[in-house]
Amino acid sequence: MTAARQSDQGRISSVRAQFDRVYPEGRSLHDDPHQSTTAWASEAFTRGGYGVWRPGQMVEGWPVLREGTGRIRFVGEHTETLAGYMESAVRSGHRVAEALPDPPPPPD
Repeated sequence: MTAARQSDQGRISSVRAQFDRVYPEGRSLHDDPHQSTTAWASEAFTRGGYGVWRPGQMVEGWPVLREGTGRIRFVGEHTETLAGYMESAVRSGHRVAEALPDPPPPPD
């Protein structure tokens, strides 16, 4: 939540400083004008977040998250084998959409 309380520029500066410690060779890339940030916890429509699993806990819960139960299906990066990335969130949406039956025809 600390990052969500920062301004966009503050969040970008904070992440840059962290990256600079790990990847000092990337400092020359800071001039790129194409930067963006999203504080998912503050995002009005998703209130995004992420799960942190205890060791072994994912093994128990993941099949239900992946396959759903009854008519309920779950999507999100946490339901894919490569969890933790936006690409996985999109893949999960495609996976579930493809598994849904065709909608019934409109009434006459």
